[in-house]
Amino acid sequence: MGCAWSPSNPNIAFGSAQNNGLYRTTNGWASQSSFGPNWGSDPKPFVTKMAIEPQASAALYVGTNHLGRYNTTEGGTW
Repeated sequence: MGCAWSPSNPNIAFGSAQNNGLYRTTNGWASQSSFGPNWGSDPKPFVTKMAIEPQASAALYVGTNHLGRYNTTEGGTW
C-alpha cells in the first residue's frame, strides 16, 4: 500500500500493509522485517500514508491520528 525508498540507498525501503502493518528492507526486498510501534488505541487507516525525508532520509513519517516519526539512522527508534 504505502511505500518510501531511501534517496541515498535504493536497497533501503519501507512499505505498509493494511491497518499500519509496517515493513522495512535493507536489501531491495530480498528479505523484510516488521518495525511498527505499538499504536495503542489510535485508529489506524486501512491505507497508510508515509513519507521519508528527501535530503538525508533520516526520518520516516507515518500517520494515524498522530504523526509517527521513525529515526532511520538512529538505530531505528520511534
